[in-house]
Amino acid sequence: MELTNLLSNTNLFTAREQAQIESLKLKYQHVTTNSGPVGTVFVKKALRQMRWGTYTNIFRARCFSYTNSTALEEVASPYDTETYIWAKYRTPEGDGYNVIFWEGKIAAYQEFKAGKLDGLWVQFFDGGNIGRWQRFDHGKAVGQHLTWDADGEIGQKVVFRVPYDLLNNAVGNVSMDWEETSSKKVSVLKRFTQ
Repeated sequence: MELTNLLSNTNLFTAREQAQIESLKLKYQHVTTNSGPVGTVFVKKALRQMRWGTYTNIFRARCFSYTNSTALEEVASPYDTETYIWAKYRTPEGDGYNVIFWEGKIAAYQEFKAGKLDGLWVQFFDGGNIGRWQRFDHGKAVGQHLTWDADGEIGQKVVFRVPYDLLNNAVGNVSMDWEETSSKKVSVLKRFTQ
């Protein structure tokens, strides 16, 4: 019971984390790549890149600013489909989160502080059950790393007794973060990959 893969499991989520994830479902329910969250105004389109192992995905993000804070929001659909909506929320200090929605359901959530993974990192199955759960501290994995299969059975349970650089040592991509890129870099990448 203590490792049940549900958002309501207080062994895995604090009350603040539960409330934050639930609030994101409401915040992004009507967000598309053409309209940001309530309280934002469109600023510009920008090229972004995300690395997945040896593959680099180049895409356009829509950048929004908040009317009542200095935080910035980027919304993207890297696969050119509104089925996937990715959002990146950051304060000027680099605090915030990345969240991915698939067909209107939350698929993944990561917390950041000072520009590094710091806090909760969770991926969900289609039905809302957790598929992967981890905590980070200053960019390093700490404590338990848990995965479940689609039936809710534990797949992996790894305990990091000291902070571990999972970002640079994982076989697959761990961070859902993206960064700026330039038009010049995109044209070089296109030539290189064709």
